[in-house]
Amino acid sequence: MFSEIKKSPHMAVVTANEGRAAQRDVYVPPDQMGMAHFSHLSPDRQQVLIVEMRRGWTPCRLVPFDGSSSGREVGPDPGHCTAAAWSPDGKWMYFTADTGQGLHIWRQLTDGGKPEQLTFGPTEEQGIAVSPDGRSIYTAAGTTLNSVWIHDAKGDRQISGEGSASHPVLTADGRKAYYGVSQRGANELWVADLETGRSEPALPGIQIPLGWSVSPDGKTVGYRDDKLNLWVAPLDRSSSPRNLSINQTTGVSLDNSGHIFYAVPEGAEHYLYRMNLDGSDRQKAFSQLLLGAWSVSPDGKWLATTPGGRIVKIYSSDGDPVAVCTHCAAGWAADGASLLINFPVLAGRWTKRTQA
Repeated sequence: MFSEIKKSPHMAVVTANEGRAAQRDVYVPPDQMGMAHFSHLSPDRQQVLIVEMRRGWTPCRLVPFDGSSSGREVGPDPGHCTAAAWSPDGKWMYFTADTGQGLHIWRQLTDGGKPEQLTFGPTEEQGIAVSPDGRSIYTAAGTTLNSVWIHDAKGDRQISGEGSASHPVLTADGRKAYYGVSQRGANELWVADLETGRSEPALPGIQIPLGWSVSPDGKTVGYRDDKLNLWVAPLDRSSSPRNLSINQTTGVSLDNSGHIFYAVPEGAEHYLYRMNLDGSDRQKAFSQLLLGAWSVSPDGKWLATTPGGRIVKIYSSDGDPVAVCTHCAAGWAADGASLLINFPVLAGRWTKRTQA
């Protein structure tokens, strides 16, 4: 039993004999963005625990091994499940999952019942295995720390402080940098003033767990909550965040003309829509089907995406696509003058190099 890409990034769980004969599907995510990464067969070979993603980790899933149904979600909900395992007798399911307080170990009876959290504290657990006698659990425990640095005429310097920082973006004037911070189970948006060196929460007390986009002028942020609802908030804190009544979003981006772009599923497929920040004038922004990461230019006229999962292509609203690179990722500079391309480079280990 193994995971197989149907059409990138769509990934299913299949089974076959050693010669790849008699192959059949065990579970195929209904969403074209669904990726069933890991699968664990129950001791009685009747059920399968599956760890999957849809632009982010989802709750784990329990499905019948014969592929007769799509099964049901298991473990904590809402919760981002990253690993799973069985007890030797098959009575218990174990998970590492994040419910907003960091990755911890949970368990649940296979025949139902409420999920039970087993580990707590400031450290996190990733990966899980159960001993043959069922009396011990093995995992990797620790903390993750990422920092954000800036490189300019003054040299290299760190701009983030406490917590694990990620996904920095510069405003078009180059004066501020926004980045996400995860600490003590909280996920917030922070801002650094690059002239004074001061860093602080951009929206104190507001949780932004699943992806966000700051407008190029640095005045507005659009973000998704843990229920995939779409929100927008002014970064001067002049008013409270506003729910735009759009759910099941799989991405968000703001341009410099007062528009918010967001990806939503239509059946098994995903498309990009655009509307004003007040929620009016909703329309499909591009006709291109989204099958990978995407980025909209600051003027809202160009879309960079990976329709085949490997080749980044640039689309305009009325022109033919242009292929840019293979096995890469792309995003726009805040001023819209450059397309930044990130290449994996194998040099003893996997690293990444960004070019404009």
